[in-house]
Amino acid sequence: MESDKSLDEKTQRVKSLLASYYSLDEGGVGSGGVGSSHDTPGTGRGVENLDREGFDCQRYFDRLLETNRLDELLTREIKLQSEVKQCDGELQSLVYENYSKFIAATDTIRSMRTKVDGMESKMALVKDKIGRIAEKNAVVDGKMEQRRARFDELNTVRNVMSKLNEVFDLPDKCRLSMERGALEVAVRYIASSKPFLEIHGSGENAALARVKAKLEACQLDLVASLKEKLRTDPDNNVEVINFLRQLGETVTELEDTFLSSSGAQLREMLQRATAAFEDGGCMGDLCGDEVGRAKVDEALAGIEDELVPCVLKLQSQYRGMFLSDENGAALGEGAGKFHATVESVLASAVAAAKKFVLTHPVKTLVAPSVLLEVLGKVSATFGRVEERFSSFEDVWAGFAQCMECSVRNFVGAKFLGLEGELRGLSSGEGAEARDSVAESVSAATEAICGCFDSFLHEMREMQKDGGSLIDPWKESFVGLVEEGCHQTLAAMQDALKGLLGQPGEVSLFYSRLCGGYADVVVPSVARSIGNLFVRQASRDGREDALAGCFSDLGNQHLANYVAFKGRGLSQLIRVSMLEKINWMTYEHETGEVYPVFRKICEDLVTIESQVSAVISENGRTFSSPSHAGHQRNASTSRVERNVDRLFAEKIEIFGKVEATQRGVLSGITKIAIKSLIECIRLSSLNAKAHDLIGGSSLPYLRRELRDRIVGVDSTVEFLLDEAGQALQDRSVAA
Repeated sequence: MESDKSLDEKTQRVKSLLASYYSLDEGGVGSGGVGSSHDTPGTGRGVENLDREGFDCQRYFDRLLETNRLDELLTREIKLQSEVKQCDGELQSLVYENYSKFIAATDTIRSMRTKVDGMESKMALVKDKIGRIAEKNAVVDGKMEQRRARFDELNTVRNVMSKLNEVFDLPDKCRLSMERGALEVAVRYIASSKPFLEIHGSGENAALARVKAKLEACQLDLVASLKEKLRTDPDNNVEVINFLRQLGETVTELEDTFLSSSGAQLREMLQRATAAFEDGGCMGDLCGDEVGRAKVDEALAGIEDELVPCVLKLQSQYRGMFLSDENGAALGEGAGKFHATVESVLASAVAAAKKFVLTHPVKTLVAPSVLLEVLGKVSATFGRVEERFSSFEDVWAGFAQCMECSVRNFVGAKFLGLEGELRGLSSGEGAEARDSVAESVSAATEAICGCFDSFLHEMREMQKDGGSLIDPWKESFVGLVEEGCHQTLAAMQDALKGLLGQPGEVSLFYSRLCGGYADVVVPSVARSIGNLFVRQASRDGREDALAGCFSDLGNQHLANYVAFKGRGLSQLIRVSMLEKINWMTYEHETGEVYPVFRKICEDLVTIESQVSAVISENGRTFSSPSHAGHQRNASTSRVERNVDRLFAEKIEIFGKVEATQRGVLSGITKIAIKSLIECIRLSSLNAKAHDLIGGSSLPYLRRELRDRIVGVDSTVEFLLDEAGQALQDRSVAA
């Protein structure tokens, strides 16, 4: 390989030198001419370039001695000798080739000179013969001139007589053609003879005057027949109008008739083509199956393959008949009349297509693939129509945006459908069929996340398959999906907010469902959007705010649950403490627990089991009990103490309910004990009643609450102390 490359380099340089010697251009021999951009290492730039202008032999030699070893110098000498020999050989070859070409050129010139010498005598002979022929032809032409003039005169007379005979026969021929229905022939007869009769059919020539009168009568009948045909056979009105124009009729009325019949024909064709759009009403009602989609294809084919060719045909006919004269020159008057008709028809077609693709009822939504397929066909069809009628800018204005609006409306309808599903899942329907509220909440949360995941995957596939329908605004599409998810979640928050005040377990269900939205659904949706779509803008923190709103709403539902359960216990306490018994006349033995206190504890245990299945403690802490009743100033009056406690306890009792087991139980317990305090304060108790409640019932309640239900809760302890103090205050024995 290296030896071949070296040989090629030598050959290139030798050819370059030869080309320089023979004054050839730089691109002559090979590709290695002097100064060529393809210089090889042997012909490179600098002092080593043997072929460059002003080559310094001594400097080159000195450089070789400085940079090369002895064996390399010997090798270089051998190469230079080889190149010299090759250069000599190439030089001899070029000299031989040039000499051969010179000899061949000399032989060719000698042969041509021999042939030309013989042709000169022959050309002189031919020239002499041509001169004699011309003389004889002039003699013959002079003898035939008189006869030829007479012949032309007789031929002219014959032609005139023949034409006169045809003119005299024209009325009969015209009538015969009209009777046989050959109106075109009759029109040609009258139109061709009219200029001649206008000149010669008046004055002293009575025969031609009679022919002219007969043809005028035929023309009147022919015009009447053509106008009748124009009314009865509009498909051939172009031909009829051309006949009338040839007969010299005015075309203003004919133009209006043409426009009217053409407009009616186009509108009827458009109505047939768009009947599927009108009957279907919207894409969802028509494209739900293969039959409906076939109707859409048929409608689009009717517009493109039938309506458009018909419009172009009528437009061409109109221009030929009314916008140009007989010589093809353009006429300006009335140029926009048919334009307006075409614009009206195309605008109606576009309006029908827009109405069809823009409406997406939630109940009849098609699959995204069907939507993209239909929109692609509609867009492609009307795109080709627009290319044919690009001058109608007002008709096509906003059509591309209409396709985008259709996709946006479809996505909006999908969000409405998603919202409907979420409302059904969030309504609590079917919760009664489950064993616990926890199972209902878990099932609802899982189903809601599944709905969002399915929806977002569907939107991702739609974006990927959207092509030219979505690619120009794909970033806006992602924003549309993200904003739709946010608005849907906000709508669900409003829906759950409207359900505040539901009884018992329903409020607990909604409370935990709101927690599921805050802790699971909202983060899951945000995560899915981030994984499926490439969002250009950073998150604005709305997800966190929305999750916080759901969390707050869940606390409100939880507070409703606490209030509902607390009211139930309050009602139980009021009935048992105020309505069923008179404490002033109580005579039963003391030492036992009053039944309502046992019932309170049993109900709280039941509530605890229900709440514990739904709400976890999450490391809830409680403050140490502070027995405020043990720290009272003995000198303070009972009224002052009650007033102080009444105002001091409101914030703690009716404050925000914590979403923990003990927070819920503590809230219900506070309401129950508060009701117990009020009932005691509204009663007067004898000694036995005082012993029953203060000696056994209240200690039992304190013990059960502390050991089994709420644990050590300072507020509960304070309220129990308050109940004991109220008992002391209302006891007659005290």
